[in-house]
Amino acid sequence: MMMTLVATFALVLAAAGAAYGQPSPVPPGPGGSCPYGWAVVGSYCQPPRGAQGAVPIAPGGSCPYGWAAVGSYCEQPRGAQGAVPMAPGGSCPYGWAAVGSYCQRPQGAQDAVPKSPSGSCPYGWAAVGSYCERPGSLRR
Repeated sequence: MMMTLVATFALVLAAAGAAYGQPSPVPPGPGGSCPYGWAVVGSYCQPPRGAQGAVPIAPGGSCPYGWAAVGSYCEQPRGAQGAVPMAPGGSCPYGWAAVGSYCQRPQGAQDAVPKSPSGSCPYGWAAVGSYCERPGSLRR
């Protein structure tokens, strides 16, 4: 009985860790590349457990403020706001702020990633305009 309770608690903690704090998937970069250590899953690069967030480097070679360019991607430092590339036409996900070539995620906004070039979204995400949003991802 006690082992079952401990195992159930461990599973709940693991699921909570996977749901919160894990970076969002990103579309593959030039030539289908993913950030180092990430895996291609469908039309997206899936982050490994414990990875930092990443976004493709913007045309012109810029990254969001404070992020570091590594290969074809910008890596998110711990504690930095989330960001996604701005959609063609200059739109951002609802509630996000346009800053340079990126959209920055304010606290409490829905997680979002750009749609893949084929127009698909990661499994379980919903297409909203030029982006995919993770259902139930509102954070405070």
